[in-house]
Amino acid sequence: MKTFQAVTPHIWRLGVWFTVMPVNVWLVREDDGWTLIDAGAKPNASHIIAAVRAQLGDAPLRRIALTHGHVDHAGSLLALVEAFPQAQVMCHHEEAPYVTGEKRYADLRPPHRSYRMAPKYPPQAPGVQFAQLLDDGDMVGSMYAVATPGHTPGHVAYWHQGDNAVICGDAFINLWGISPPLNMFSSNLEQVQKSINLIGELEFEHLLPSHGGPILHKGRGQARRLR
Repeated sequence: MKTFQAVTPHIWRLGVWFTVMPVNVWLVREDDGWTLIDAGAKPNASHIIAAVRAQLGDAPLRRIALTHGHVDHAGSLLALVEAFPQAQVMCHHEEAPYVTGEKRYADLRPPHRSYRMAPKYPPQAPGVQFAQLLDDGDMVGSMYAVATPGHTPGHVAYWHQGDNAVICGDAFINLWGISPPLNMFSSNLEQVQKSINLIGELEFEHLLPSHGGPILHKGRGQARRLR
């Protein structure tokens, strides 16, 4: 079984596979326990839960914070909530209704046809109870929530200033080198570019995307190339 591997002093990465794409979930060591960033896909639930338990030891999982609600990021959320009922679940307030099913990604109608042609999965966590709905600048453990809409309406990145790292979700991907997220899964391409520009203005060294390997030491420079 794959386990979490240290990437920076406080951030660990678990890489799993969903269909044909690698997906990363992240554990962040906090003063009061751990924060899990993203939940991965439903078929990976048992693997993720076992890996989280192995990493936590006797420390508690305090928070589960989503970057967004797509199937490969929130599919295991209900299973994780059942396994770690003490963990507080968080996401951006604009994203929450897409996670629970009050709104549906399929109902978004951007002008680019590739989005309308792409498959849309059902809501990943109907009935989940959010302990906090995030706004830009809110603290999530040791990290700042950074609103980065575009890929989804309420996409958020997590900026860990202490480790000079940004866990960027799908604001960037690193499958064939760094790039914006795929158009076919992104609901607003103008906002995608604005969020890329915004992340490039933050002070950090390490860019940690959900798809592909972490970009260490050169993350900000690589991000700024896409402005």
